[in-house]
Amino acid sequence: MKQWTTLMDGIDNLKLETTPDPAEMRKDEVLVKINCVSLNNRDLQLITGAFKNRYGSLKNAIVPCSDASGTIVRVGGPVAGTLWKEGDRVFSLARANHLTGSMLPEHAAAGIGIPLPGVLAQYRVFSATGLVRVPDHMSDEEACTLTIAATTAWMALNWDQPIGSPRRGKDIVVVSPGNGRGLNRRHCNRRTVIVETGGPGTMDKSLSCVAHGGIISAVGILTGLMEEGALAGKPQVAVGMRLIQRNASLKGINIGPRDRVKEMVKLVYEDSSVRPVVDSVFGFTDVKAALEHLQMGSHFGKVVIRVNGNQHDIGPS
Repeated sequence: MKQWTTLMDGIDNLKLETTPDPAEMRKDEVLVKINCVSLNNRDLQLITGAFKNRYGSLKNAIVPCSDASGTIVRVGGPVAGTLWKEGDRVFSLARANHLTGSMLPEHAAAGIGIPLPGVLAQYRVFSATGLVRVPDHMSDEEACTLTIAATTAWMALNWDQPIGSPRRGKDIVVVSPGNGRGLNRRHCNRRTVIVETGGPGTMDKSLSCVAHGGIISAVGILTGLMEEGALAGKPQVAVGMRLIQRNASLKGINIGPRDRVKEMVKLVYEDSSVRPVVDSVFGFTDVKAALEHLQMGSHFGKVVIRVNGNQHDIGPS
């Protein structure tokens, strides 16, 4: 089979390699033919080296990306067979062992794409609990977008809500590098939940916009990993004090557990009128072009890689 690998040394240095087909599986694992993969900003950060300070340099190349949809082609044993059968359509979870509750260090250590090998390959072995069923009406291109982007958005809105009782209402705003500086008082008034995607460059605006008793859900760092001190060299009121003044909460969102992903699929995506937005679809040999398109930032919706057609099928053993 073929797979893409990186040493975190740039898009140009990505390599398309041929490697033996997956052969061995545990009783709680399944083999999935990867049909589509969607790209995230974290994939760019990994491939271009921005994560070196966090993970160090790689001694061995790693397969990047975490978001995939595919078809189960082999079940490892009776444990996995209680959940899946050959032919089931599935999408991946970012952390197979994060089943419920808050993320813990052991969940982060099981992250697909980093530190564990990712999904930018024709086939991959998954833990049976690291997959969720794709709604029947949804295409592979749509399903592969649910792993991180959709799950993070769902958790940003509902992390404090009981399962099955999602937050409802309109007092929600997404603050991003594209709109953070342009938000005015009309946009900011009485925002119960702010989904903060920008990080250092937009957090000040989010703190100004949050309602009394409201929530800022921090989900991204699109403006950078590091703070650069007070804005324009002027002293700023401490973040903690600004939260106290508004009796507000700041919550870091790091994707979400399997039970909340299944909740999202049931309550949102099993309705065929709700579809993920796909910006563009690239072929498996055009991964570098797809990443460059994502890096430009002009996309609207998810950038997707079509991995497998019907060629090079690995049938049941």
